[in-house]
Amino acid sequence: MVNDDRDASVSEPPYGRVRRSFCLEHPVVVSRLGGNVLNDIPMFHDLAVSDAEDIEDGAPLQDEVVAARKRLERVQAGIERLHPKTQQIFVLHRWHEMKYQDIAERLGISVSSVEKHVAKAMLFLSDWMEGW
Repeated sequence: MVNDDRDASVSEPPYGRVRRSFCLEHPVVVSRLGGNVLNDIPMFHDLAVSDAEDIEDGAPLQDEVVAARKRLERVQAGIERLHPKTQQIFVLHRWHEMKYQDIAERLGISVSSVEKHVAKAMLFLSDWMEGW
């Protein structure tokens, strides 16, 4: 013989079961009820509080930001140490994204000379940044 009360409690929502046997105005009961309701909703079964720690927001960590700023300051200091002509060519190429041919025409020098200045700057900055 099947108990009709048991069958009804399986099919009714959890708040109905609690309402029949507890006082819903008690904060502990209401809190527990909320958790139980979430457990009964399928989309919440795979979520856990610890999962929130694994969610990435895409923003860099504070120490990564500080380290990146220090590296940038180091690069800027290195660029300032370049010969003025090499510095100008390097900045035109890397920051202003100018092609070697356009830089050569603008400064009245050969493309080969532009290539040498860029290579010289890259070599110096590579050495300058070593260990950073």
